[in-house]
Formats: sequence, C-alpha cells, structure tokens
Amino acid sequence: MALIELQNVNFPFHGGGGLSDVSLKIERAGFVAVLGGNGAGKSTLAKILNALISPTSGRILVDGREEKDAYAIRRKVGLVLQDPDSQMVADTVEDDVAFGPENLGLEPEDIESRVRESLQICGIKELAGRSPSRLSGGQKQLVAIAGAIAMHPDCLVLDEATSMLDPEGRRMVLSAIGRLNGNGMSVVMMTHDPEEAALAKSVVVLDHGRVVLEGLPCDVFGAENGLDEFGVDIPMVYKLRKALKNSGVFLDKDIDTMDKIVKELERRRNGC
Repeated sequence: MALIELQNVNFPFHGGGGLSDVSLKIERAGFVAVLGGNGAGKSTLAKILNALISPTSGRILVDGREEKDAYAIRRKVGLVLQDPDSQMVADTVEDDVAFGPENLGLEPEDIESRVRESLQICGIKELAGRSPSRLSGGQKQLVAIAGAIAMHPDCLVLDEATSMLDPEGRRMVLSAIGRLNGNGMSVVMMTHDPEEAALAKSVVVLDHGRVVLEGLPCDVFGAENGLDEFGVDIPMVYKLRKALKNSGVFLDKDIDTMDKIVKELERRRNGC
C-alpha cells in the first residue's frame, strides 16, 4: 500500500503551474524525482502533497484512506522550499529546528531529543548555537531539512531545494537526502536538474501540469522519449551510455553511474 497516493488530481492555474489529471503514488521509503521545466506544475504538486493548497478535484489517499484533513497530511508530509532564508524563524539553529515540535505541544525533553536527533541526521550538530543568518546557503537548507524532519514526517518533499545553492551546498543537501531515504523516509524531490533526478529510485516528468513520463531512471532517461520537448535534459551518464551503444558497446541497465561504467569498461579491457 502506498504511503501517499494522488488520484486524478486537478488544480487550475492560468498561465502555467497547474495540474491536470495527475495520478501519483509515493511508496514507503520511496525516492521520487519530479522533473519539468518552468510552469510544469512542480511547485503546485509540492504544495498539494503538503496540503498547503487543496486540489479542485481528485482524491488524496494517505495509507490507503481518503484524507481531507490538511493537518493530518502535514503530520505525514514535510516540505522544504527553494529559498532557505524564507524558512528561518528563530535566532539560533536549535531554536529554529525546535519551532515545529514546539507547535505540536510536545514536552521539553521530547523537543530537545528531536532537535538533537535531527541535527545529527543532517550532519550539522555543531551549528546548534549559531545564528542562521551567518550560515552558508547549504547550511541554511540543512537547517530547514532538520526542522522538517524534527516533526517526524513519513515523507519529505523538497521543492527545488538545491537550485539556489553552490556546488558544495548542493552536495551537502543531496547527501543528507540520501541518508534520510536510506533510513526509510520517503522523499519527493522537485527539480529541473536531470543529474539530481538520476539519483532517485523513480522519475516523473511533468509538462504543462500533466504526467508525461514515469518510471525507473534507466527507463525514462535511457529510452528515446523526446525529453527535450518537455524542457528536460538527459543526465551525462545516460548520454555516455548512448554514445557507447552507438559505438557497439552495450551495458546492462544497472550500470547507471559513471563509476560503474568506468569499472565495467576496465573489466572488459582486462578480459575479466
């Protein structure tokens, strides 16, 4: 049974950014990357998953049951936005991370435990007493993620959470996302970056509010799907796979990273 399921969800948005008849399943411990150009509907989908907005039609199922209570959905689904500065609400990192649990009315010792745990998971425990205003973009985004997971959601939705970061900040955030998913948290990552999408377990491509492609990264990026017409590029690793195929070098589907390709080519060269 899927953790979150959208069935034929619609949300009109004149000028782009709406959703049209979108059906999507978020499995437990799943990692879904949602790709699309500007106006494809990624941010609208993120807000619907977190119940910041409600669809005009369609159903949202949580644990197999239709759920219309926004607060019940938000207890299951955390949201991290694009701009880290827009998410800072306190003078210190630990107070910022504690803000959500405090609003749940938890006991002080439970709040302290959640803050400590979330900072540890995100690898920023040494920043606890720092002012968010003095942090790098990547560090601020990690604080935002820590604040979201301190609410103990089952699913974390990230709306272009790395797009404003430098390469090091992006690496930090993607590493934290990988750890969270590895620990069993479902992740939905809205992105325009195909290299990021290739890290996910499944990929959904949105175009003008519709799901036009969905599947494993190797199927979405490896086939001749005309992704460019949807404003989506192909990750470098799949461009290399295609170039090798055109040269008569065929690789199994599970050889889907640069490291794996290099090792496979070395293996073949050595006659192993």
